[in-house]
Order: sequence, then structure tokens, then C-alpha cells
Amino acid sequence: MEPAYRSQARCFMPAQTNTVSLSTEEGNVPNSPLLPTANADFQDSLLGILQGADTRALVASRIEGRDSEWLKKNMKFGIDRFNLVTISAFDPDPKMALQMANEYLLAFQRKLDDTTKAQAQTRLETFSTGITNSSKELEELQERRINFMRENGAIDFESELVEVGNRQVVLEADVVRYTTSIATAEEQLKEVDKQIAERPERVESASTTVNNPAVEQIDRNIIEAKRELAKLRTEFTEEHPQVIAKLTDVELLEAEKAAEQARILGISTQTPDSLINELTSQKYDLEQDVVGDIKRKEITETELEKTKERRIELSVLKAELETIDADIRNVRTNLTNYREREAELKVYMSRNSTFLVIPEYPAEASEPYFPIMWVNLLVAAVLGITVGVGIVIIITNIRTYREAALW
Repeated sequence: MEPAYRSQARCFMPAQTNTVSLSTEEGNVPNSPLLPTANADFQDSLLGILQGADTRALVASRIEGRDSEWLKKNMKFGIDRFNLVTISAFDPDPKMALQMANEYLLAFQRKLDDTTKAQAQTRLETFSTGITNSSKELEELQERRINFMRENGAIDFESELVEVGNRQVVLEADVVRYTTSIATAEEQLKEVDKQIAERPERVESASTTVNNPAVEQIDRNIIEAKRELAKLRTEFTEEHPQVIAKLTDVELLEAEKAAEQARILGISTQTPDSLINELTSQKYDLEQDVVGDIKRKEITETELEKTKERRIELSVLKAELETIDADIRNVRTNLTNYREREAELKVYMSRNSTFLVIPEYPAEASEPYFPIMWVNLLVAAVLGITVGVGIVIIITNIRTYREAALW
């Protein structure tokens, strides 16, 4: 048998992600050693890349005298018990086996790195496009904001909105004050009108009184009647008709006296009521106050409506401005993120990092891997003993069968 030499390399893809960040050291500082992944699907994917026809063709193009078919038959790939990917090359020439293993390892490493960097390059182009578009959008939004402020003649809607709100509160308080003042003046007018209605147009400024002569005559008649009554009581009893008739005369005279005033108006002087003049003047002042307050209330209500409309208008403008500002903040945030990611990708692209960790590089074999002399001798001895014993058993069975046969 022609001897074959083996050259083997072992490598792995670490489970820990190799990242780079410009804003934090959390992802840059290793927190654990790089160990191979134990994910079976991931390992199968790595073996699939090694066993791919394109990888084999790439290696064959770099090795003179060894084509793709030779590599397919003499290259072995697997996962050992340490979760390491093994790349084994077998060849009658130990130097060729070393070259095959080296080229396969380099091709495998280059393919993983190029694929990853191609993906990073695509993302870098995406972020560059995002930066260009975001910068243009930011300029348009800022120009739109400036034009919006110019069109509405304002620098800060927030301050003006606060001022208009305070103005609205003052005007609403004035409307309430005028309404209260009008209601109070109207109540006072009603009271003044009532007082004027109760007052006479003219009042007595001076007067004199004299005794009523009719009352004096009635008093004399009463005295005379009582004298006659006293005389009759001396002659008759109380139930006598003359006594009763006289008592009736006395009562009638006293009732007549009660109907007459003891003193009567002599001379009376009347003048216009000064209180009416004062009440009339007060009424005029109140009417003027009501008219003035009504006018001021109307003016205030008109200004209040304008203030409310302006406040609503400012609120709408402020909302539109906040929308524009929110868009500007979002675009700025996106632009900052794009620039940070682009800077990180540029740093990554400038690194000569590799995703493949190689704990064992291929070496030139000093002894052939196949055939192994002592293994061949052991196999030959075992096969010789097994075949010899088998032949002895067969011969013995044939001999026993012939001796037992009758013919």
C-alpha cells in the first residue's frame, strides 16, 4: 500500500460576538474567553462551507497538481469532541498534504471574513445613504420651520400663547366684573325708582296749627250733658229711661269729639321735595354707569372673542410647529445614529480582524498516517487466526460428515 501523510488544522468560530463600539466600552472589553460554539446547526453550517464545491475549486486553483476531484477524495472535515472544526488533508507527499491543509484553512478563513466584511460594507453603504438622505431632509425641515415662523410673524409661539392666555383670564375677569356691576346698578335703580315713587312731588316746608272750634263746642256740650246726667241720677235709678237717654247723649258727644281733631292746620307752605332731586340725580348717575358698563362689557366681550380665536390659532400653530420640531428631532436622532454606526463600521473595516480562531495550525507529517505497520500486523494476525480456526472447523465438520455417511 502506498503510504499517505496527514496534515491537520483545527479551528473554531467563537460563541462570543466580536463587536466594536465608539460610545461604550461594554462591548469592546472581553468578559469571557473565546470558546467554540456548541450549536450543532452552526457547526453543520461551517462544515457545509468547507465541503462546498466553490471552496474546493478555490483551493484547487491555488495548488498545482491537485484538482478538485483529488481534494474531494483526500480532504476530510469534522467536529471533534472539543467542538473544534478539523481540516485533514491526506497525500503521499507530506509537503503537499501541508499545503492542502494550509490552503483550505486560509480559504475557509478568507471566505468567512470576506462574507462578513461584504455584509458590513453593504451596511456601511446603507448608513452612508441614510446620512445623505437624513442631512437633506434635515435641511428641508429647518428651512420649512424658518419659513413657517416668518409666515406667521412669530419667534416663539409658547411665549405669545402664555401672554394671550393671561390676557384672556384678565378679560374674562373684566366681563364678570362688568356683569356684576350692571346687575348691582340695576338693582339700585329699582330701589331708587321705588323710593321716588313713594316720595311726594312737593313737601310742606312750614305750617301753623290752631284750636278746632268745633271740638271746643263739643266739650262744652259734653260738660253740660254730664251735669244733667248727674242731676238725673239723683232723682232716678240707672235703669230709668231719661238716665239711659242722657248716657247715650254723652257717648255720642264723645264719639263726635273723637272724630274731630283738637288742632287743625292754620297756614301751610309747600316746596318741591329735595330728596326727589337727589334720588333723581342718583338714578341718572346709575343709568349712566349701566350704559357705560354695558358698552365696556360689549367691547371687552368682543376683545375676549378675538383673544380666544387668537389663542386657538396660536395653539394650532404651536401644534404644527411642535410637529415640525418633532420631525427635526427624529431626523437628527436618525442622523446621529447613522453617523455613529458608520463610524463604528469604518473602524471595523479598518481592522484586520478575523472571525476564525485557529488553535492548531497544520504541520508537515514526519511519518505516514496510513498504512500503520503495527496496526496492519495486528489486523493480519487477527484475520489469520480467525481464518485458520474457521478452516479447521469446516474441515472437521466435513470429515465428521463423511465418516457418518453410509456410502
